[in-house]
Amino acid sequence: MNKNFKKTVISFVFLSILTPQISSAKETTKFVFCATKEAKWNWLKDGCGNIITVKGIESFSLQKTEKTNYYQEKQRKVKYFKVTENDPENVIKEFQLNCINQFGAEYKLAQPAANIFSPWYPFGLSDDKIAPGIFILRESLNLLGIPISTIGVNSSDSYMNLDQLWHEAHFSQDSWKLNPPF
Repeated sequence: MNKNFKKTVISFVFLSILTPQISSAKETTKFVFCATKEAKWNWLKDGCGNIITVKGIESFSLQKTEKTNYYQEKQRKVKYFKVTENDPENVIKEFQLNCINQFGAEYKLAQPAANIFSPWYPFGLSDDKIAPGIFILRESLNLLGIPISTIGVNSSDSYMNLDQLWHEAHFSQDSWKLNPPF
């Protein structure tokens, strides 16, 4: 095989591995939708009928847990969208209030989405302050790297850190479709 071809393939593989980490640190704009704890949802719209948007950064709250043996260590992580607009806590609170005003008290979970096929994840201010919402908790062993996903709902009115989400949030026994339907 040609040396240049090998270098190109190696570069492509290397960049493919790094790209998700690089792109996840970039500020993006997401749409906002309102959800119930049963995963019913509607887009949050302004007075003109436009879907509300928000700027932020996709982040992961990562927690290393106990070592299971010499080679393995369990990890848990939750993806959240860190709002980068001025006064992010108030921005999230306004979304939640607007969701309730537009759709009723059961639609109190404001969440970000790139499109109707986006996975479910909540807003957050930091790893220690993840807003109420539907989320996917991923747990994996480092040695195997195979994630086990669990659907969770923080339908309380308070922010939680990853440890609190793990111990206090409601985990669904149902097999929801986590992509909002058409």
